[in-house]
Amino acid sequence: NFGLHALPKSPAVLVMNQGSQLILRSNKNAVIGPVEFLDRAVIWGGASTSGHRTVRLFKGTISGPGKFTLEGVNGNTFEIDGSNTFTGGFEARSSQKQSFVVRAKSDGAFGSGEVKISDHGSLVLEKGLKDAISDRVKLSLEGGTAPNMMKLVIDSEEQVAEFFVDGEDQGVGVFTSRTHPSLGGS
Repeated sequence: NFGLHALPKSPAVLVMNQGSQLILRSNKNAVIGPVEFLDRAVIWGGASTSGHRTVRLFKGTISGPGKFTLEGVNGNTFEIDGSNTFTGGFEARSSQKQSFVVRAKSDGAFGSGEVKISDHGSLVLEKGLKDAISDRVKLSLEGGTAPNMMKLVIDSEEQVAEFFVDGEDQGVGVFTSRTHPSLGGS
């Protein structure tokens, strides 16, 4: 149930330049997109006093050469749905040290750049996906999560060029909940 449709309305595109920030202070679930990142920019799931435990759905193409950075706050879920073309990479973090979830809902969700999930974040790759993260990039999972949260939940077949957990190269191979039970998955 999405009560807020954040700018822009089609056919417009939200263009984010270097240093741009979008802070979603609404306590309603929101649909965002399309978005173009021209440089490194940040989208906040909420503020210190609002926007907690909400869903932020990115629908419509996310494009551009810039880096897509998400700031998670208290219980946000970011859902990324669409075959995206941005190339500058993706990072999810919480400078407020609050737990959040990033959920890939489609192949191509993370464009073609490296993917980094920092402290307090959990990455979920939904069932049936084969290429949410480009096969040619690095996936980095850094730091811990909240109790009862997994750092990575894989319910799909995903391949990446490099896989690091807390700075340690996991080497070449197939990674499942059986080979890496601490990460999660099915």
